Amino acid sequence: MNTISISLTHFMSFLNNSSITKISSIQKAKEDALEPYEAYKDYWQKLKQKIVDVHKLNAGEDELRSVVEEVSEDKQKNYNIAIDGYCKFWNKKKKAIWKKPIQGKWHKGHLNVSINPEVCLEHKDKLYLIKLFLHINEKFDRKQADMITWLMRDGLGEKAPKNMVFCVLDVKNGRLYEERETNDNIKLYVEVEADSFCKYWNRL
Repeated sequence: MNTISISLTHFMSFLNNSSITKISSIQKAKEDALEPYEAYKDYWQKLKQKIVDVHKLNAGEDELRSVVEEVSEDKQKNYNIAIDGYCKFWNKKKKAIWKKPIQGKWHKGHLNVSINPEVCLEHKDKLYLIKLFLHINEKFDRKQADMITWLMRDGLGEKAPKNMVFCVLDVKNGRLYEERETNDNIKLYVEVEADSFCKYWNRL
């Protein structure tokens, strides 16, 4: 069996769907895997890059909001909503220092899931490694956050410093979900579903 490489977004779509809709999520992942990544096709790429640049340059909120003028008119409303949420989070950590995020993969059998957090901030002796949840029209909850932070910890933990906290930011609401103690039920669910993903993938 060949190695299957997918994004965290695609894997989470599979984990969050149920019954027959799981197959649709795998079909989408398979279609996307055939095409090379191109930044212009990423709806949120300009915002993600602007967030990085603003932190690196220690710039202000106005600079972050300037990215709205760089995107098409049909995107501007959603960009403004996301920026409002990010600033709500950022205002609580204004003295945070930018650090380069660690990235890598989570492996289970023949499945490789890319784990690419966009933000890492040092604040009050802790390093917050943050995956941005930018799908503002989709519901996000603690259960999803626990799965993502567990995948981050399991995939990246060996190269993470002791003071690193794995997190997901629900950007729309400016809510930061920090990892919690390892939950064996999450581990079991994710690993069993990873095996199931591979079986579906190879049948399609």
